Amino acid sequence: MRAFSAQRGSIRAPSPPDLEVMATQIGQIAVISSRSAGVSAFRVTQRRDGGPRYAADHQYCARVRRALLLTGGPAVGKTTSGRTLATSRTRCAFIDVDDLRQLVVSGHVAPWHGMQGAAQRTLGAINAAELTRNFLGAQIECVIVDVVTATSVQTYRAEIPDVFIVHLRISVDGARRRATTRETFLTADEFDALHQADANNPPLADAVLDVDTMSVNEQVASIDRLWSAARATTH
Repeated sequence: MRAFSAQRGSIRAPSPPDLEVMATQIGQIAVISSRSAGVSAFRVTQRRDGGPRYAADHQYCARVRRALLLTGGPAVGKTTSGRTLATSRTRCAFIDVDDLRQLVVSGHVAPWHGMQGAAQRTLGAINAAELTRNFLGAQIECVIVDVVTATSVQTYRAEIPDVFIVHLRISVDGARRRATTRETFLTADEFDALHQADANNPPLADAVLDVDTMSVNEQVASIDRLWSAARATTH
């Protein structure tokens, strides 16, 4: 949100009084985040006289967790765990990077197919990171799921330096058993090759969790404990 300064002929960030006027005009209770205005996170609420007042949401901001990135081979439970964790939080976004890559409706290439696939893998990570920064800037936690490689993990580390990465590890047989309970769009050869690559050249993660013998609930609880123990970040 920006305002035009006639005196300088330039764009400036709105001051809290400017925002009070805007909030009054639209007549709504709003949540506004403006790092450029020096406001980390505050609520526009109603005073007794009907005008807006500002209350920093410091209590919530102190509990905001680092961005969480779940990785692992197909059918390891990244999407199920990630979405379950996100919905359990007060304010949290869920980003499936496969969905971002599917936005390329003409010329889409699977991440493991040649140079163009590698380029689209990197682009997907960059787009996910941009969304994550925007959500965190608004004090909304973020859970990302992607099949991260030893190379693409470097993109995430560069784009989201404070990201907390958990590598979910499972045997191929265990993954095949789980795959029978869900829809999969991979061939058998692709499925096995991705698990082989994940085992032989794993990404550098902050935590590794073996989930072969875990139920979905146990897996979610274990990830949540790891995520909760990671230090909180500020934005």
